[in-house]
Amino acid sequence: MTMSFTGDLDTDTAQEFSAAVLRTVDAHREPSVRIDLADVDFLAAAGVRALRHCQQYATGQGRRLVVCNPQPSVRHVLEIAAALDLLETAG
Repeated sequence: MTMSFTGDLDTDTAQEFSAAVLRTVDAHREPSVRIDLADVDFLAAAGVRALRHCQQYATGQGRRLVVCNPQPSVRHVLEIAAALDLLETAG
């Protein structure tokens, strides 16, 4: 299951983002949920917290949540926030 988002992931959008991801985790029984951030232009600390929260929730439900296709600026924020483990890895 892959979810795609556009725009900014910040204080104004983090709660709605989290709610959508948690609904998807609950509604679908695939072993992993991919969050495609290719069209996310800005990632704030609130967005990183939302991603972490969603990852922890998915793990608690026996699923894996991974982030894929972040733009360079979004990847940089994940790096600064020590959250690169959220990124999908090959293999």
